[in-house]
Amino acid sequence: MRTNIFSNFLSTDNDLCKPLVPQEQLAKILYEASAVLKYDVKPTFYLDLEQLMVVDYSELPLLTKSQKEYILEQLRKSPLDPDDLAFFSLRSLFGTCWQSPQSNDDINKAMAYEFSLIGAISRHSTELSGELIYQDACLPYWIRMSFLRILSRIPKETIDKYDLEKVACFPIKKTSFNATSIILDDGAVIGFNYALEPILKLVNRYFFHYYSTQEYAGERRLERAWSEILPVVLHFSKGLKAIKLTSFPLLFDEEIVKDVQAYTAEQIDFIMSHELGHIIHKHQLKFKDVKGKENEVLIRHLYEFQADIFASEILRSRMVNGLRYLLNPNRLKEDNEPQKYLNEAINEIVGYCSQVESTRLLFIYLDFIERANDLLRVKLSGLVDIPKTSGTHPSAMERYDNLLTSCLIDVSHESESVIYAKSFFESVLEYANGLTTSRLEEIVSNYLK
Repeated sequence: MRTNIFSNFLSTDNDLCKPLVPQEQLAKILYEASAVLKYDVKPTFYLDLEQLMVVDYSELPLLTKSQKEYILEQLRKSPLDPDDLAFFSLRSLFGTCWQSPQSNDDINKAMAYEFSLIGAISRHSTELSGELIYQDACLPYWIRMSFLRILSRIPKETIDKYDLEKVACFPIKKTSFNATSIILDDGAVIGFNYALEPILKLVNRYFFHYYSTQEYAGERRLERAWSEILPVVLHFSKGLKAIKLTSFPLLFDEEIVKDVQAYTAEQIDFIMSHELGHIIHKHQLKFKDVKGKENEVLIRHLYEFQADIFASEILRSRMVNGLRYLLNPNRLKEDNEPQKYLNEAINEIVGYCSQVESTRLLFIYLDFIERANDLLRVKLSGLVDIPKTSGTHPSAMERYDNLLTSCLIDVSHESESVIYAKSFFESVLEYANGLTTSRLEEIVSNYLK
């Protein structure tokens, strides 16, 4: 497969990016997190350096005139919240891993440190937000990075066929879990919710915390689980400020910390691929033809399924192309160590299965957000205004079930973590539904103050 221009941008973009905060400020955050504690305890840190980099999206290469004008117009029309942006960027930057606890005291100390770290991040994000007020401020690079990861994997022939060099992306402020895309006269633009990566990383960390700590389960586990995930639900339904998302789920395994990072990137890439699917199939133009018709909702749902299938095909084609390269009969015949290619082929398949699993978890998360929102809307009707979930998209579980039919290899068997995720989130919803209306209103109102 010939490389395309987006592969080159993966390296040349470095000249366009700059760090959001200097290294000294990161060290200061960590120092402040430890300084307020009366004991010496700290985790192993994993820094997501993509979160540290920012870029001016209106000055990226290949932008057409209408794309640049559209991006600048959208940023003026719906400016990003500098407080949220700064907090999300710093919070998502730090990943922490703790040694397995030997007592409740170990857990309490770890939680105290995480709480102190959140406090330090909050203080520094307040200072940083002043620099993000301006319209020409640089914005998080991870959106562009996901865009390049996807486009660099697409064959040049496909890039040329669909004129994908005329597709751009930029961050938007959007109180939903989705991205959006639009086709312009001389190109297309994907708007990507700047909260998506930080929120998904938080939810992945949240899930893997409960999945990996089942042996520590206590009587109040579901109560704690609901209180920790509720702010995420309210962030998307009520615009709850990022600084209120202060849960600190602990992780005790370095591999799980790495999984959180990898799964989040894979989920972001799936969403980005989904939006590319809309563009390639020209769904935005077709919407005009079905608007107001009796079957409009049905057709819109079919378009969403079609975009999901395109995204799954991106994953599948990457795996297939990798296997074709590694298992080329001529190479295996001529090479003195063919076993190394077979091992790499196995890793390719394992990696694909991991991507399928992360995508399934994404839809389980989406399903929980939707259903939790509906639960709050029904139980708190007349007490707290909770908007209805949009009906223009199929439900997350409908999309999940549709994706099961689009996999190349037999991965219909759900992994242990996926099975647990379904059961766990169902239990959290059952717990929330069992709360009295007055108690539920009290909990929600405390967050919305």
